[in-house]
This record gives sequence, C-alpha cells and structure tokens, in this order.
Amino acid sequence: MEIKNQNKKHTEEFKKRRSDYNKSYYEKTKCSLICYHKRAIEINARKKINKYKCECGSFIRKASKTPHLNSKKHKKYIESKKNIQQI
Repeated sequence: MEIKNQNKKHTEEFKKRRSDYNKSYYEKTKCSLICYHKRAIEINARKKINKYKCECGSFIRKASKTPHLNSKKHKKYIESKKNIQQI
C-alpha cells in the first residue's frame, strides 16, 4: 500500500510541476509565439494571392492548382501535347 501511495503522490507532484513549467514557458515565449503566428498568416496570405502560369496557358493560384489540373482544359492540353510528341 505504501508503494501505491508514494507513486500516487509522485504522479500528482509531477503533474503540478509540469503544469507550472508549461505556464512559465508560455509566459516567457508568448511574444515570440504571437510574432511567429502573425508572420505565418502574412506569408500564407501572400501565397494565396500569387498566381502562376500553367503550361496550358492558364493563370492559377496555388490554392486552386489541384482543381485546375483535373479540369477539362488542362487535360485536353496534356493529351494534345502527348499526341504531338508521339507523331
């Protein structure tokens, strides 16, 4: 019984120490975390705006690349390109 009580006590102490450590670590790094997230949001916003020219001639955003690759226009272009290369 003593061992179980000791283990239980140790576990509770560890949980308390760990939560205290996590709180203090968060307070120390709070500013850098906020700055990091703001920069990440700005970078992602810029990526969404950027447009790329596809080999089929369409201008697409990075976010809409997958639907474009599955579009009829793009597939027809790829097929015609393959047919030309085979001849």
